[in-house]
Amino acid sequence: MKRATAAILSAFCILCFGISAHAQTQVLNIASDNDWPPYEWVDKETKELKGFAPEVVTHVLKTMDVPFEIKPYPWKRAERNVLEGKSDALFPASRKAKREKTCHYPGIDLLKSEYCFFIRKEDQGKLTFTDFSDLKGHKIGVSSGYSYTTEFWEFLKANKNYTEAKTDELNLKKLVKGRFDYFPGEVGNVAVLAKQLGIEDKIVRLPKPITQKPYYIIFNKAKVDEAFVHQFSDALEAYKKSQEYQAIYTKYFN
Repeated sequence: MKRATAAILSAFCILCFGISAHAQTQVLNIASDNDWPPYEWVDKETKELKGFAPEVVTHVLKTMDVPFEIKPYPWKRAERNVLEGKSDALFPASRKAKREKTCHYPGIDLLKSEYCFFIRKEDQGKLTFTDFSDLKGHKIGVSSGYSYTTEFWEFLKANKNYTEAKTDELNLKKLVKGRFDYFPGEVGNVAVLAKQLGIEDKIVRLPKPITQKPYYIIFNKAKVDEAFVHQFSDALEAYKKSQEYQAIYTKYFN
């Protein structure tokens, strides 16, 4: 009985130490996308990571007194790093089966996004979107690495009416030049890019969303204990109720 009790206490101490060590002494190595404004991007002049998501993550981890480092990467590399355990965490990530196998998801998301179709202003009233049948006979420009929705990809592959580019910026330029008719984009991101490109008055967002989805910071299961993820989720939930969070949200989205 004494041996069993000692073993239980030993296991409990190891578990507690693991959580405590990660929360207080080990540096949490976080990967981030490097080019998805206004959510996160690397400033071309200062080379600093900026945006809504890193600000929120930074504030939450500081309130938890957790040492951390955020390293921006191109998205595919950032995702690969966390899936392979080279990074402890990744943001912003939507839900995908391959990620859920390897990573913990907090109960609270970092942000919610909305994807809509964008068309040239001159096509307003001519092109519509109520369902995917409206896209038949038209070419669509998509960006590499985006999951969009399963239904949308099935439609594209069945109809073979899409062209793919590496970035949203390239696709917006192609849309304005008439290379294709529809571009599916994340509303906040397209607003920033259109302003940067000076094409705000040349494109129109169609009202019906393709999809709305939450994005999270996710944690590699082999590197970060689930108890820590619950602690982070609680801290994020509390932070979202603060005036400081509202100020950050207003800065980027109002």
